[in-house]
Amino acid sequence: MKVTVLGANSAFSVGDFKDAVPVDKLQAMVPELTKKIGKSGWSTRKISNYLKSYFEEHKENLYSSAWQSNFLIEFDQRNIRGDKDSPFRLVLDFGSDVRHALASQGLDFKDIDAYYVSHPHDDHIGGVEGIALKTFFNPFFTRKKSNWLGGENIIDKITYKAARGQLYKVPKDAKPIMYGHRDILEALWKAAEPGLLTLQQVREVSLETYFNPMQMVENEPLTFKDKKRTWRAYIVLSMHVVSGDSTMPSYGLMFETEDTIVFFPTDTQFMVPPQLRGHYMKSDYIFHDTETSPFPSGVHTRLEELKTLPEDLKKKMILYHYDSTVVPDVEEGEFCDVAFSGSTYEF
Repeated sequence: MKVTVLGANSAFSVGDFKDAVPVDKLQAMVPELTKKIGKSGWSTRKISNYLKSYFEEHKENLYSSAWQSNFLIEFDQRNIRGDKDSPFRLVLDFGSDVRHALASQGLDFKDIDAYYVSHPHDDHIGGVEGIALKTFFNPFFTRKKSNWLGGENIIDKITYKAARGQLYKVPKDAKPIMYGHRDILEALWKAAEPGLLTLQQVREVSLETYFNPMQMVENEPLTFKDKKRTWRAYIVLSMHVVSGDSTMPSYGLMFETEDTIVFFPTDTQFMVPPQLRGHYMKSDYIFHDTETSPFPSGVHTRLEELKTLPEDLKKKMILYHYDSTVVPDVEEGEFCDVAFSGSTYEF
């Protein structure tokens, strides 16, 4: 199982600007610099001053984004897309900037087999409309979808069937899988419905129109093959928000195989519920929500809270979901790792 951190930052991180010189301008500078050095035998100091003045004159602002927290999890098993040269790809949460985060890894929605949704906040579901529509209108998303369409436009095919009183259904193997707890899948559709409800000439539209929803139930795992290993994925309840008399749980994922347990609690308050400690104790690696903003939200685990944990638990934790301007300040070896966008881990 390979885990790539698509994004490691909190919901409202936006990134920053850095000074940079475009390659074409550097290439234009080389002949001139070579000529000057060859003629006058410039000293290292003079070359350095020349480069400094050149950079000041030609530099541009390069935007470096801070992607919201999403993970790409890959298994060496057959994918649903029919691409024999790529693994089965599961994206854990898909915030509003997930298309850009995927692009940073050379991927697009067409390369993803399945999604898992932990809870319905924008930084975890905001990309759903783009995912749904782009895969829906892609006739080549899976080989079976191409065969089902037979070269026909999907809306024409839907309209043709609807005109005969039939409820159209895109085959399950022609759509990406959407995993999640039943309540979260319902909340996902409620949030996405205004943008996804209407399709030209189609009366019956639901989450099933765009995805193959698969409800996950406590203590009933999903199974993924990874070469000779089998990973079992369980949903695990954590508490994200308590607002008045209502709550918003966030359902994490725990991946278990014969010798390794990898846990993604997703967004959670510190040790809420307290049974999380037991899950931490049995896990080998924990990707943990880590708030570093100077303004506490009350709905995320803060770094100073994680620092109070026993040493053996901290050494299992890979920290993410932090403010892009406040990278977790930890002692060397205190935690397993601090994740950044593009960090990869193989288990």
